[in-house]
Amino acid sequence: MRFDLEQVIGAPLAGVLEAIADPDFYRAQATIADLGRPQVLEHTRRGDQVVLRVRYAYSGEVSPALGKIVAAEKLTWVVQSTVDMGSASVAFAVVPDHYPDRLSASGTQHLSASGHATRRVVEGAVQVHIPLVGRSSERAVVGGLSRHIDAEADLLREWLVP
Repeated sequence: MRFDLEQVIGAPLAGVLEAIADPDFYRAQATIADLGRPQVLEHTRRGDQVVLRVRYAYSGEVSPALGKIVAAEKLTWVVQSTVDMGSASVAFAVVPDHYPDRLSASGTQHLSASGHATRRVVEGAVQVHIPLVGRSSERAVVGGLSRHIDAEADLLREWLVP
């Protein structure tokens, strides 16, 4: 399932880029609903490129149908991201810790200045390889991603605008 999400973050582009390249910003995401405390596994900066690997754990409700197929405590994954400060873009891939044959997701974020705010466009694809519930699970994953980036935008505003 392909997805396109767009939002305006009420903070300047330079600050947003620095925040999404800062490991402390991911640690602060522990306040976002349905996530455990994110764990920064890697943060490497080489010139304009910042490589991040952050582990997340789903802590929300799992549908009864999905719960018969996967164990809720095993819904953990690592987001591998490369932030390109020069082009104001992020390439990301989701790597499940468990059930790697059942989920694949990747995409890009493009950021641009919009007055004193930042416009973020997230494009990507999610595939859930589970018969009967795959399509509905893809919709749920994209819905969760949409809620997450909205919560992340709120956190960015709090982080950057006193």
